[in-house]
Amino acid sequence: MSLHDDLHDLFGRIQDAPWPGEHHAFDQFLRRKARRGRVMAAGLTLTLAAVLAAAVLVPRLVPDDVQPVVPVAPPGPGMRIVDQGFQVAAPAGWRISRKMTRPLGPMPYDGQLVMGVVLTPSSGDPPGATITVTSEAREPAWAGASRRPDGRRYLWRPSSDRGRTGQYVLQWPNYCQDNRGMNITSCSRTSQARVLLVTGYGPDDTQRRGQLQQAMGQLTLSVQPITNALQPPPTPTVSPQTKVLLGTGGRGTSSWEAWIEPFDRTSAAGFAVRFPHATPEPGRRWEQLEPSILNGHGTYTYLECLSWRRRPAVVVVGLARADAAVVQIELSKRPLVEVSVFGRGKSVPMGAFASPPLPGDVLVNRATAFDASGRMIGSENLRAVSPCRGLG
Repeated sequence: MSLHDDLHDLFGRIQDAPWPGEHHAFDQFLRRKARRGRVMAAGLTLTLAAVLAAAVLVPRLVPDDVQPVVPVAPPGPGMRIVDQGFQVAAPAGWRISRKMTRPLGPMPYDGQLVMGVVLTPSSGDPPGATITVTSEAREPAWAGASRRPDGRRYLWRPSSDRGRTGQYVLQWPNYCQDNRGMNITSCSRTSQARVLLVTGYGPDDTQRRGQLQQAMGQLTLSVQPITNALQPPPTPTVSPQTKVLLGTGGRGTSSWEAWIEPFDRTSAAGFAVRFPHATPEPGRRWEQLEPSILNGHGTYTYLECLSWRRRPAVVVVGLARADAAVVQIELSKRPLVEVSVFGRGKSVPMGAFASPPLPGDVLVNRATAFDASGRMIGSENLRAVSPCRGLG
């Protein structure tokens, strides 16, 4: 029996086991997405002319006051590499020691792009051993390849270099494209070529190299697809004059309604949040639907400021892909917030989500969509925006 078959038998059950992950979603490549067809409509006056406010609450659960944010417990160990589309956990006896990054540059693409992870032995044995997991945009010849239980092909490539044990090449298609000029990520059901590279370095002796290769094989068979490595659902379509109430929430002056509706009789359908009891007058925010962007990010998010309240508060509201069950909202220096997707099952192929009111000085970093199994299907970088900035 070949080494590939041994590894397949040894780790074949990993695919069906519950997958560990962590709640933190790491920095993403793109800056804030560009949106065409943006229209903001508000019937509010005074400070609403500068910052449109929204009263967005989790339906039936959040009262009119700003409440403390409840932390969400991390579901387990491991690391999600959002931009490369994989989630990895360390095999027994190993640990994830660091992320592999490179600068984004030039401006406006500041920050860093996470390219992969580095693993080292927890106990230092084998000494000098290192494993890296990275991605590469190419498609090798798959002659003689083995297959994982999910059908993805992989190859073992030994190395004659004394400092390098070898490399597993794993089929890992990419379903998303980045348009840097417009800051847009969109996904389709047509894949682009990509592989994951699981590479081992050191040690020199044969026995320890065998131990290292065994750990590499476990990683190759257990790494899981997320975000752009998952085939998205068909791009949703909505009739231009569709009008559907997705959900309501809040109370008093903070009550809200989430709709899919046209802006007027001549426009296409969009996402609207209405504030029927806002003061001094009711308000409405509307944005045209961008289905391909929704498929790419998993969410389509904007932030609002409840500027008319005694204490201004920030709310996060948006659309979610049809297969999204929950959305996690990452805040700077504050606990993660998790909200359920509502409105699924209506006559449109998408849902919506809304956060509770958050303190007015909060910075919102990211919205991340998960399906019902807990798998990350998309992540949207919100760039630490503070819509209530400048208000008391």
